[in-house]
Amino acid sequence: MDEAGVKRQSAWQGVPPIVLHCLLLMVVAVAVCVATESVCRYVLHLGDPVYRWPLRRENVSFPDLVNFYPRFKYLHTESFFTWTGVTPFMYPATATIPYECFYAFAPHVVAAYLSFAFGSLTVAAALFTRALFRRGVRLAAAAALVLLSLLCCYPVWFALGQANLEIIVWAFIAGGIALFLTGKGYGAAVCFGLTASLKIYPVLFLVLLLVRRQYRQAIAGVVTAAVFSAGALMFVGPTFAAASKGIQHGLDLFRQLYMLTVRNETGVDHSLFALFKRIFWRHAIDPHGASETLTLYLGLMALLTLGLLVGRVWRQPVLNQIVFCTVVCVLFPPTSFEYTLLHVLTVFGALILLAVDTYRTGQRIPGLTAMLLCCAATLVFLPEVIYHGKQWDGQLKCLLLVALLVLTLRYPLQARPTTEPSGMVTRG
Repeated sequence: MDEAGVKRQSAWQGVPPIVLHCLLLMVVAVAVCVATESVCRYVLHLGDPVYRWPLRRENVSFPDLVNFYPRFKYLHTESFFTWTGVTPFMYPATATIPYECFYAFAPHVVAAYLSFAFGSLTVAAALFTRALFRRGVRLAAAAALVLLSLLCCYPVWFALGQANLEIIVWAFIAGGIALFLTGKGYGAAVCFGLTASLKIYPVLFLVLLLVRRQYRQAIAGVVTAAVFSAGALMFVGPTFAAASKGIQHGLDLFRQLYMLTVRNETGVDHSLFALFKRIFWRHAIDPHGASETLTLYLGLMALLTLGLLVGRVWRQPVLNQIVFCTVVCVLFPPTSFEYTLLHVLTVFGALILLAVDTYRTGQRIPGLTAMLLCCAATLVFLPEVIYHGKQWDGQLKCLLLVALLVLTLRYPLQARPTTEPSGMVTRG
């Protein structure tokens, strides 16, 4: 090996080649995206596709946060639900709490949101960098790996650009997983229960506790979800009954507008149901038939999840169970936009740590390379995948998530025990 090769090898000491290949894939994807958008905008002078980033222009910046601000002036009154001035509120009642916290910093609402988002990302990046360093990766290399991965992660930019609350869901689920892996079952249960009150699907992570017969902790998670949901309805007001009716109306409206129709946003929807809609719902849709199809889909996904848990996942290593829960939560819901792929970033980090552990000890885990590539490809910039004026990057990422799920069910992610401490639990 020449001197330059020795220096490169030393610079990335301890980092498996597949991790570097994944990082290269993400960097190239960003370069292609920026080059394509630059040519389309400044050379060909083409119009803006939907959800264009990073060079997109919109009438409203940070829309998911800013658009609701006028409505929250009527919080605790009937007008919160009946006022027709801006976008209707189509979230569970618990979502009003973080919104109200951010709005408390008015007129610096966006600054408050970005402070929380960047703070959460910084803490996660620092902890992950430390984990890599403890595994023998040079500090500079670990920091560069983490920084480049975040800069090239499209779901991060998408969530920040929309100012979406998914960053909160991601922070609590990632924190819950970390608490679970360090043996803090009750703390993990509270995190999972809290996020389940924001979005019902994270309740699936309580399976991690049930598998280990931590029934009290799992019950604590369910109680947390119930208490926060009920408390949020009382918080919204003006009465518990009025809030329940108004929130349910908003959720029904979301179901009608986003789940039962094909919209421009469907192009960034990586759920299985969005793939089904893109293939089969090309013409006018019968509302009654669409509703029945959605009900059937939800039932099938529930049965499939239960079947896979009982028949396969229950006996797999803990990392397989974490990946399974994560993929199901972002793939099986009837709508799942780009920002929900933040949770794949957590899986990507866990797989990188496993790859570093096995690379250091000379072990090889079947399927790990393919899973790392699936994660990297799911996180890359693909907003320019447009065919006949429609975006298809969501559907491409749906197929990648399906592949990741199949690989998770097929290959056990567990390193052989060694005398060296791995710093991460890999057995159930």
